[in-house]
Amino acid sequence: VVARLRADANIQPGTSTPLAFNLTKAVFFDPATENRIL
Repeated sequence: VVARLRADANIQPGTSTPLAFNLTKAVFFDPATENRIL
C-alpha cells in the first residue's frame, strides 16, 4: 500500500492510524503477471 499524506500529518514509525481509500483513484495489479487490472 502506498499512502500520500499531508506534510503536517503527525505519523510516527510503529504507530497505527486509520486510513480511508479513494477507490476512484485506486489501481489494482495481478500479482502473478504484474499487469494492471481494469
